[in-house]
Amino acid sequence: MHYGQKCYPTQLFEVFALLVILITVYRTKSKFKAYLFLYAVSRFIIEYFRGDDRGDLFGALSPAQAISISIIIVILYRFAAGPTKKVV
Repeated sequence: MHYGQKCYPTQLFEVFALLVILITVYRTKSKFKAYLFLYAVSRFIIEYFRGDDRGDLFGALSPAQAISISIIIVILYRFAAGPTKKVV
């Protein structure tokens, strides 16, 4: 109970999400992009279940959700752009 209200165990949600991310990233070639994308998605979702007030940005979004959206957009753009050339 948190201030007399039922709350979700978001720490456990995050541990589970990070385990799924670890397994997924381990199997992909683009590990850093995959990690950033999956962590941003999981963080965005988990923030809805948090019981504390962390401030509002753009209406109903928390600052962590706004940052997650920006990371998701950048990573989707980078995935769509394709692989980058390596400079030797």
